[in-house]
Amino acid sequence: RDQGGWLYHRNMVGLMPALTYLLGSPVVERYDWFINSELDHFLSPARARSTISAYVERIDKPEEQSIMLMWGNAFVFNRKLLQDMRKHWEKLGLTASMNGTKDEAVAVGCPLFMKGKSEWPGSCSQDIIYPALAWDVLPKLAKKKVMTLGDPGCGHPAKFRNKELPLGCWEMQQNPWGGESLQGELSAIRVLADMEHLDKAAGEAYCAAHSN
Repeated sequence: RDQGGWLYHRNMVGLMPALTYLLGSPVVERYDWFINSELDHFLSPARARSTISAYVERIDKPEEQSIMLMWGNAFVFNRKLLQDMRKHWEKLGLTASMNGTKDEAVAVGCPLFMKGKSEWPGSCSQDIIYPALAWDVLPKLAKKKVMTLGDPGCGHPAKFRNKELPLGCWEMQQNPWGGESLQGELSAIRVLADMEHLDKAAGEAYCAAHSN
């Protein structure tokens, strides 16, 4: 834990016990949506709610489907998806152990359902694991499709049924208002707040007027 690269590209090692706790608790039944963000994310709850609504309005009968929204490397699960994960957590929740095979000893703490798949055994990043879970692993176990919207790459535009979706994740590396400095990041947050209610033309005009 004291090492600079602790859990770098291996954050599922920490998330698997957290998911085990969540799925074993009554919290799953209390809320409609659950967000898995990262420690270095700036998350606006109000914008998260409005973005969830903007995504869900594109889906037919969303209350009947297991849904995962992909906002770059932040992921949003609806209650039904977590309920389906809980039904199969006896298998999904298994993690690699030091007492396992040689590759499992390298992957210790990572979900075993990724054995032989992308990043195994050296890494288990959530932006690799969650898409694999939704697109491949859970559908095979549950014999049902998981509806996914968005893109697991931060800053990547996404469409659904040929219509653009709101951008769920934006990286400060792209920030033209001071980069990743403290003041630069604060400036970017203020600019995003200013632009929240602007249409495309007004937003482009704002950017042109405030560009460095």
